[in-house]
Amino acid sequence: MAPITHSLAALLSGNPSATTESSPLATSVSSVASDKEVPAVIDVPAVSAPLLAEFLQDITVPDGQIFPPGAEFVKCWRFLNGSERDWPESTVLLFVAGESLARDESSSQSVEVGSVQAGSEVDLWTGELKVMTCCIN
Repeated sequence: MAPITHSLAALLSGNPSATTESSPLATSVSSVASDKEVPAVIDVPAVSAPLLAEFLQDITVPDGQIFPPGAEFVKCWRFLNGSERDWPESTVLLFVAGESLARDESSSQSVEVGSVQAGSEVDLWTGELKVMTCCIN
């Protein structure tokens, strides 16, 4: 006995009791579905958690610190790896915007961080920074 199928028009019109002859496509789909076991759970590869860095505190030189023009200093910040995974060995803190305090144009604008375990804290030190001379009118 061929399976009974409903036409799309009958279903859309709200009359699902209207039947049509079974099409070859419906029969083949029906037989494929009944011949093979379909797993209850599909194995989806895990997506890596994002890397997160949380600023905790200034270790040296608090915000708003006033220096005389030309003063040189180093800065240290404490960060937390707030990720669910370790930071890779290639992790760096990179200057991307704002007022650069590098001693000169050839100075590195990044700080190597390295690998940090998930949930661990790390102190990040800059190289030497220099206060630029400026005039305020």
